[in-house]
Amino acid sequence: MAGDTHCPAEPLAREGTLWEALRALLPHSKEDLKLDLGEKVERSVVTLLQRATELFYEGRRDECLQSSEVILDYSWEKLNTGTWQDVDKDWRRVYAIGCLLKALCLCQAPEDANTVAAALRVCDMGLLMGAAILGDILLKVAAILQTHLPGKRPARGSLPEQP
Repeated sequence: MAGDTHCPAEPLAREGTLWEALRALLPHSKEDLKLDLGEKVERSVVTLLQRATELFYEGRRDECLQSSEVILDYSWEKLNTGTWQDVDKDWRRVYAIGCLLKALCLCQAPEDANTVAAALRVCDMGLLMGAAILGDILLKVAAILQTHLPGKRPARGSLPEQP
């Protein structure tokens, strides 16, 4: 229907293939995931990123999701302080990594198409506000998520806030 602002919760027919496709994009271990952040990013944030990455690779989805949201909240504030040209690229990388982790956590056990759509919105924000990481992995994740959305994507009622 044209007036609908959301799509009903449709079960995902190919849950396993979604996770397999996403997982194939990632390094095999947390040691292979290089964060390469400069000195402008506080040590505590780097530690939190490392911890979130460990949680992800250990399969601790809920804890990783919570950590990624903290990373996003903090880096969002850094991105929105001052003028855009003055934002250090490393802070945009931090934001992109947070978006990647959150999107992956949402897709580890997606409940329905709305969960996949939420993960896609997170990737979109990472692409808009973040910086390229891991060979444009957010773009690749977004492309995979789009192929796993049944029917048309839900319409947005308003502009999204930070993921």
